[in-house]
Amino acid sequence: MAIEFTDSAGKHGFTREDAIHAMQTPKVFTPHFDHSRTDGPDVAAWVGPARGGRTIEVFATLVPPDTVTVFHRMDVRATTNAKLNGERA
Repeated sequence: MAIEFTDSAGKHGFTREDAIHAMQTPKVFTPHFDHSRTDGPDVAAWVGPARGGRTIEVFATLVPPDTVTVFHRMDVRATTNAKLNGERA
């Protein structure tokens, strides 16, 4: 599987390795977290630990057959946790 990163994915200070670690050891994963804002595939979400232990959220699109395009990684927000738990944020 290929993992690609957009430029916007790095603007919150977490490294690619942090994102990959969170994706490999998630507390939560859902392939259909949100609809795309660009008419592309749905947004997938991972919540898991960065290499330093801080819990982060990673958002990406899953592009068949085997590409993941990460466009967001940052400290997990309360709104993300609420949405993952089926709550309105």
